[in-house]
Amino acid sequence: MAYRSLKKCFHDPSCDEKSIYGQRIHSDQCVRLSLMKENNPFFFLQNQEVNDLVYEILLLNSQCTALSQTVDNLNALLYTVLLEEIKQSNTIEGVNSSKKELFRSDLDYSIHHASRFSSQVRLYKNLLKPEQKFPQNSQEISELYHKMFLGTPLGIDKADIPDGKLFRKEEVFVGNDLKTIHQGLYPEEKIIVALDQCLHDLNGYNRLIQAGIFHFLFGYIHPFYDGNGRMGRYLTIRLLAQDLSLCGLLNFSLIVKQNRSEYYRNFELAEDPLNRGDLTPFLIMMLNLIKESMNRGIHMVKQTRENLQQTFLLIDAMSISKNKKAFLKLMAKTTLYGLIGLSQDEITKELNCSKPMVQKMVKEFETDLWREKDGRIWRYSLHRDFFNRVQSV
Repeated sequence: MAYRSLKKCFHDPSCDEKSIYGQRIHSDQCVRLSLMKENNPFFFLQNQEVNDLVYEILLLNSQCTALSQTVDNLNALLYTVLLEEIKQSNTIEGVNSSKKELFRSDLDYSIHHASRFSSQVRLYKNLLKPEQKFPQNSQEISELYHKMFLGTPLGIDKADIPDGKLFRKEEVFVGNDLKTIHQGLYPEEKIIVALDQCLHDLNGYNRLIQAGIFHFLFGYIHPFYDGNGRMGRYLTIRLLAQDLSLCGLLNFSLIVKQNRSEYYRNFELAEDPLNRGDLTPFLIMMLNLIKESMNRGIHMVKQTRENLQQTFLLIDAMSISKNKKAFLKLMAKTTLYGLIGLSQDEITKELNCSKPMVQKMVKEFETDLWREKDGRIWRYSLHRDFFNRVQSV
């Protein structure tokens, strides 16, 4: 039986909402949090539905991890998925950023010329390093925010730069001219105390549960004037990345965007006074989104691996030299991994051959290559028609 929200129980004459609330808040499955909503503590139940979802996600993660180990140059695939994750997270907040722009921001950072999204891309890229830890206190959250948004020009509007000791010092409201949907905690002292309490309360629980509950609490506290949604999704992935495969996690913002109505509806429900602080429905929704993200990651890895294997077999069957086959395979991998494209210098380095040889192969396979100008250089990948052509041979 699906878990019913206390708000639904309140509006159902056949439902004894007060009795159900009492059963839940005094249950052995109940975890009470320090943060309050009016006179009610926020809480959640580690019930059978929650435990089943956690188990299912862990099984999917094992499958995703095993599949990832069969992918050649996994970090290259993760990089393009990572750029897509940033793009989708930005899109949810109405911030436009193409994968090409994000890629260029990363290159700009590498040559000490930071641009709009450079810091955001670098923080996400750091997730590929296993030693990345989740913030332990409000100070560390503030530091991550500064790294993501304030380390580059135009990262965030000047008017929205935090003006308190760590966070905002003024009130903030979310809504429209007719209705206030949400009001962040105020003053700043409350924000600092609430974040530190949340991190302390959730310490020791399964990270999937930690992530689901903290995702709501961070949005509820709303510590910054702007960037809370993007920061919250980044923190969710950063926390889960300590246990779960990035191939599965880096689809999270896309899944959120595809389920945006349900996502925001559950945010509103979780802080509705009639729901009396019960975060279990929100936790169940988050676990289902993570589960869907993992499933998408598994499908993506399978599809990419199968397409690459099939293309490599077709290239091996071509009557061309070993060097040309290596060139086409590199171009195929670049294309199927969704990378922006490789410059001639990068191709030379990857193939460990001379630049004149690369120039010659680029010229020979000119009709099969897609090239795109990037500043003063050209970047190359395989034209989609190439895959259709070799499959028909």
